[in-house]
Amino acid sequence: MMKKYVLILLLIFITGCTKTENILQGVEDGKIYVSDPVISIDDDFHGDYELVLNDKKINSGYTVEDNGDYTLFLKTKNLFGVKRTYTYQFTHDDIQPSEPKLTTTPKSVYFKKARFDFKHEEHVDYQTLLNGKTVDLNKPITEEGTHFLKIIATKNNGLKSELRHPFIIDNQTYSIEQLETFLDFFFHPNTIETEPILYKWTDTVTIVVHGRSTEKDLVMLEQHVGTLNKLLPFKFIITHEEKGRTYSRQLDLHFIPTWAFTRFVSEESYPGVTQAIGLAFPNEVSSESGILGSTVLVGSDISQIERNHAILHELIHAIGLYNHFEEDRSSILYPFIDSIVSELNETDLKMIEMLYRKDLHTGMTEEDVVHVLKPRIIN
Repeated sequence: MMKKYVLILLLIFITGCTKTENILQGVEDGKIYVSDPVISIDDDFHGDYELVLNDKKINSGYTVEDNGDYTLFLKTKNLFGVKRTYTYQFTHDDIQPSEPKLTTTPKSVYFKKARFDFKHEEHVDYQTLLNGKTVDLNKPITEEGTHFLKIIATKNNGLKSELRHPFIIDNQTYSIEQLETFLDFFFHPNTIETEPILYKWTDTVTIVVHGRSTEKDLVMLEQHVGTLNKLLPFKFIITHEEKGRTYSRQLDLHFIPTWAFTRFVSEESYPGVTQAIGLAFPNEVSSESGILGSTVLVGSDISQIERNHAILHELIHAIGLYNHFEEDRSSILYPFIDSIVSELNETDLKMIEMLYRKDLHTGMTEEDVVHVLKPRIIN
């Protein structure tokens, strides 16, 4: 019995404790590796071996750095002369799948329904989510409201990429009269204050107050800004002049005597400026970022009732409505002081709403606007 135990122990000592088929480390048959795999032989193996990777001999500790498909042959010979050959096939791929691309240009706003399709890549699985839930993009999305589409691409190496697209389905419609009013107001101005192109603010605007404002002026300003902040997709912030301080989007509001308006503009550039009780004009615009700077002048030598009107009138100009409704005495943009208005009427509100639609962008021409709004026109 003792001889048998000694013989078993001797065989274990001679052949080593590691089974021949388990001596390869670093790669497994059929696996895909993102990180560089290191091919090595177990230190406890005491026989002879040969490693051949894609017809090239390699040594233990070899690092596979290049992407591609690999075939590895492991040939072994133990201390008893027994030869064996093992084959391993694996892939090294550290490349992410391409970001999913929609087959049509994505829009921020859709009317009635939104359809999406995207290009598929080989060996990539896709998951489509709408507002966090799985969605079938073979069907149109019709629910009105704000949505978030996510398409997740997962490659067979486990790496992912994704497309994210926020959008709105907005079923707002307009009458032909409302469209014509909008086009006439913005693209056929009867003054020289406006270029026939859309300009609007696109982010938070700081109103910097200058000059001699009354307590009532500031109360009315706060009130009007509160109203506009509920209507607009950006916010106005009110502050007072600080020497040397400027803001990325700034509206300078000056309370000064009307005779001092010509310090800012000439009568040649703005005919009638000497009779004006208020004035507004952009002084920095960008075709991509919209209005970046604007100036508003309100006469400090006129009655408080007129000032209350002028503050709102010029603020509405300053948000991008640089025109007047000369035939509508109830509009805040009626240009004459024989009708003192201190609130917005339906036409004013509709023009603001239409200008600040998410699918009407700064720099658009009349043709661009018609293309966007035409499907929404009802008889």
